[in-house]
Amino acid sequence: MQRPFQIDISLPRGPEHYWNVMRQLDGKGFTIRDVALCSEGVTYAAVKTYARFLIAEGVIKKVSQRNIGYTRADVYRIAKPSRLAPVMRREAFTGQRGRVQQQLWRAMRTLPSFTISELAAAGSTEETPVKERTAETYVRRLIKAGVVAVIEPYKKGEKAPPGMRGKAGAKAGTFRLQKAADTGPLAPKVFAASIVFDPNKSRVVGETIAEEPRS
Repeated sequence: MQRPFQIDISLPRGPEHYWNVMRQLDGKGFTIRDVALCSEGVTYAAVKTYARFLIAEGVIKKVSQRNIGYTRADVYRIAKPSRLAPVMRREAFTGQRGRVQQQLWRAMRTLPSFTISELAAAGSTEETPVKERTAETYVRRLIKAGVVAVIEPYKKGEKAPPGMRGKAGAKAGTFRLQKAADTGPLAPKVFAASIVFDPNKSRVVGETIAEEPRS
């Protein structure tokens, strides 16, 4: 009597599959829901996480919206065609802090110089707004690590520039990203262990920071 045997079948899932689906649907544009419906064994959130990475990297872009039932969904097209699926380093996009840091980093690379208010505004999205306090904390860590340069430091007792809120802290200063520190699209990560890590070069940047970072 023959014994039954089992064949492992890989269900269509993962970044490579998501990317292939996006390429196939690119002609008319696609929603995150479209990709999720073509991917078995995964949640909508998993596809959304990968899509967020592609949006942050400028690989896909929003072109319109589409009615789905009683709601409207964003429609995307591929802005940077590639046969191979863009690789996402999951640890760089895990959790709220990771998303916020990535958004701030992208804004820093775009702005020639910035105040904290300008950076928080430029780094905010509808889904993930950035608080000024969060932007200030991140900038302070990067200053100590030598990643961000201070153009105009805050001076005690001076008023904030026109259009700025408050009179204290780094909100009254002006900053810019050091050219040599712009090593790639992945945001430097500030860990609870109080180090700044550059995932583009896989190295610790600057000296160890004694303060506990706040999200």
